[in-house]
Amino acid sequence: MRLGGLFLLLLVIAGCGKSSHPEPKSVADARSYAQLDGLRRSPHQGLQAELARLEDEQLTPHQLAATRKTTPAETMVAVRPDRLSVQAALREAYPALSRGMYQEQIERIDPDGDWRIGPVERELLRELIGRTEKHRERFRAALQQAENGFEIDPLVGPLAELEFFEPLELGCRLEGLLAVHYLADGEVADAAQSLDWMLLASERLAREPHVATRLLAAKMRAETLQLLQVIVKDSRCDAATLEAASQRIDQLLAQWPSDAQAWIGERASGLIVYEMVRDGHYLSLIDRQEVARLEKQHLLKTTARAVMGGIDEDQFFYLQSLRKLIESCDRPYCERTAAIAAIHQELAARESTQRYPIVAAMLLDDVHTVQRRQAEDLARSLAWRLALQIATGKRPPMPPPQNPLTGQPFVVQTSPNGVRLSGILLEADEPIEIPFAGREPIAP
Repeated sequence: MRLGGLFLLLLVIAGCGKSSHPEPKSVADARSYAQLDGLRRSPHQGLQAELARLEDEQLTPHQLAATRKTTPAETMVAVRPDRLSVQAALREAYPALSRGMYQEQIERIDPDGDWRIGPVERELLRELIGRTEKHRERFRAALQQAENGFEIDPLVGPLAELEFFEPLELGCRLEGLLAVHYLADGEVADAAQSLDWMLLASERLAREPHVATRLLAAKMRAETLQLLQVIVKDSRCDAATLEAASQRIDQLLAQWPSDAQAWIGERASGLIVYEMVRDGHYLSLIDRQEVARLEKQHLLKTTARAVMGGIDEDQFFYLQSLRKLIESCDRPYCERTAAIAAIHQELAARESTQRYPIVAAMLLDDVHTVQRRQAEDLARSLAWRLALQIATGKRPPMPPPQNPLTGQPFVVQTSPNGVRLSGILLEADEPIEIPFAGREPIAP
């Protein structure tokens, strides 16, 4: 899937498709952009009004940084003499030199990523589990340390360090395979414990006010719930395991972050992007292919001049669009699609005019996709809560609640053997099937 515009910028600046044009010398230099000096100097009255509102709401980059419970991660420096930062601890748990080797072994064991393996793969998995015990211990310690977040600095915007994504994903994948290993040995409770670590990782990642972390959390949680499906369909999964899973999903949803939180962080990063553009770094924010296309059409300098010439109106459009988007997050996804569509319609209407906001269009490119991924994540979790509540006798199967993604009720089918729940996603559905494990559902 494609990711949000700012996440693409993160990859560009980190070196993937980096352009040859000047960029900030360091993250420390770039942090000065969080002062928003360029925006403050703008004569645009609408922009000044937006800035005043953001300051009143305590939502500028510096104000967001002041509310953080953790200090920003700084390379491999210990935050205390005996303790690395969370990001450094994750990188230490799975050092870069060994990650590729472990990824290759995981691909051999579970190439389809569906948590189902054969007898040969099971022996390979047993060997991998033995070799990674110390890594997994350090990984769990790093996750516990991330109680207050992953130390992403709001002051650096698109220059935020996200290298910890790779060891975090690898650690969760190995936790999942550990659960498969336990399940094969009939140790269902131990399998469920590994699943809990995976849920904890996605839960803490989703709390970050950052679109890229929110997308990764949704991806990881989908994989975790797929593993939960394997566990609950195992013949040795009993009523106690279902009850524990039900309580865990209840807890997850009780602490669910607002969709607006990620977009508030996105807007703060966007403010820093505009400061970089105002300082002459627009071309460093687009990838080589786009630079090559503009050069071939002899439009490189013309585009850069157009961006600078319309930067005030461009940023005004962006901030107004983000405000509408954030306000729409109070409603279920099925009721906010009109607000999302309106942003894209306005962009389309301006595309062939002098009023086209080039930077805003780049930053807003994947708004609909990201919002939908957030909604799918919530829909999956709500569906699992409902299915587990029915399977454990906590509620009747009818009437089912509304799915906030589709706007329609979830589809529930029960039989003497179990419950099947569908109508979860808009396109390729992911039905949930849970045997009753000796417990009958309460009557509708």
